[in-house]
Amino acid sequence: MSPGFGCVDNDGPDEWGYCTRQCVSYAAWAVLASGRSAPKSYGNARDWVGAAYARGIPVYRSPEPGDVAISTSGFWGHAMYVESVSGNTFRTSEYNTYLTGQLSYQTRNF
Repeated sequence: MSPGFGCVDNDGPDEWGYCTRQCVSYAAWAVLASGRSAPKSYGNARDWVGAAYARGIPVYRSPEPGDVAISTSGFWGHAMYVESVSGNTFRTSEYNTYLTGQLSYQTRNF
C-alpha cells in the first residue's frame, strides 16, 4: 500500500482515509466495530468537530459510551473512543497517545 498524505511507509491510508496506527484510524475502527458507520476522511483529530458539524452530526460536551471524544489541542489533536462513563469521568481506549503507535486506556475528567 502506498502511503497517504502525511502517512509514513506502510501506514495507510486505511479504508476510512486515515494513516494506520494513528488515533483517528483507531477511533473510526472502534465506531465501525460498535455497529455504526465509521467517520470517513474527517482529517486530523483537531478537524473532526468541524467535519461533524459540516455533515450535520451532533456534537456534545458530555460523553456517552460509544462516542468519539476529541481533543483539539496540539498540532493534530487527539481522538479517543469512549468505553464507559461514571460521574464526571470517562474511560477511553485510544491509539498512539504517547506517539508509540500502540493502544492504551485512560480515565479522564469532563
